[in-house]
Amino acid sequence: MEDAKKEVIYKPAWRSYYRHIALMLLIFVAMCALTLWSPLSGKLKGILWAVALAAMLVIFLNMMVKRIGSILIVRNEEIAYEKGILKRNSTEIGLTSIRTVLVTQTLVQRILNIGDISIASSGTEAYEVQIENMPAPYAIRDDIQARSRVFTQPQPKPKSAEGDAAPAGEPQGA
Repeated sequence: MEDAKKEVIYKPAWRSYYRHIALMLLIFVAMCALTLWSPLSGKLKGILWAVALAAMLVIFLNMMVKRIGSILIVRNEEIAYEKGILKRNSTEIGLTSIRTVLVTQTLVQRILNIGDISIASSGTEAYEVQIENMPAPYAIRDDIQARSRVFTQPQPKPKSAEGDAAPAGEPQGA
């Protein structure tokens, strides 16, 4: 399996931050309307614009920190979930230990093809890894399960050097 040989890194999808983007757009439209139709002085409008731009910057930075600070890495023999920027938490689960990969989606997430992924190992009842807003969550689940199957399927027995061996109880060369 060629795909199992490389490491794949997944991050939350940009489109999952639709609420952040909608809020920034709402602030911008409200400020445009306030500027055009408000009897406020020019200086007060400038202060309101500065506050609005600062709010939009904070929202954008929040969006960036959430995306950069959450990474799912699928490796040959394990998956790793790393969370945080300054304080980093890392959870690794061996592919042979994975019990369940759960994908949940709200209606909006289904429309945007994003979803939440939860991974449980055979050692506990709870989900050790829970990642929100991953792009194409079913493809990620399928990738993890396909890599896990490589380790859990029985390996074929090697053939003998002489070719096919005779069944047990029958003499060879008869």
